[in-house]
Amino acid sequence: MPTIYDAHASIVNEGTADIERLAVKITRLAGINGQEFIKTFPFMLDFKNRYMRTALEAEMPPYKKNAYIGLGFTSYQHSNYIHVYSTFKSLPLNKGDKVTLYFEDETEIEFEFMYHSTAVGYMRRNLYPISNANLEFISKNKLVQWKLHNSEDDKNVYGGFVQQENNEQYKSEKTGQKLFMVMAHEILNAKSSLNNINTH
Repeated sequence: MPTIYDAHASIVNEGTADIERLAVKITRLAGINGQEFIKTFPFMLDFKNRYMRTALEAEMPPYKKNAYIGLGFTSYQHSNYIHVYSTFKSLPLNKGDKVTLYFEDETEIEFEFMYHSTAVGYMRRNLYPISNANLEFISKNKLVQWKLHNSEDDKNVYGGFVQQENNEQYKSEKTGQKLFMVMAHEILNAKSSLNNINTH
């Protein structure tokens, strides 16, 4: 039986039959194969979200079953990326939108998307380069909350690890925080194996 902090990263080939393009991805999360990101949710009762609450509520359960902000990582030999997924039309993750990660030690990591998001099924996804040092930091520090800034509307939404009825990944904020840390750790571990493959 998997532990509550179960996350596993694998080396996968993203290339075609003719071109090999090896990448490290999360391939198992919370004991479920094929999950590449952890689900986070807006803090619906937080006063900071008062300007976006009506728009968010229209896209949250019970109106929509799957409503979340997903966070994940990929790594290649020379570069890493943090991926952000959104099911919310009010949070399209477009060029110019910003994400700020707030950690327990009061450190902040902020990035601004350089390109427009792409559709992945019913979600939008965007990504941003992240250094080995930041991945290492994430693997050792608890993420308290995130802030998404919609540049078009000039509004912010705050959220984090909130257990939801339809979320099978974690049952408490503490477990979600730890699982996110383990994800970053697993990516770094698998990346060392990827580098060994590419140097032989």
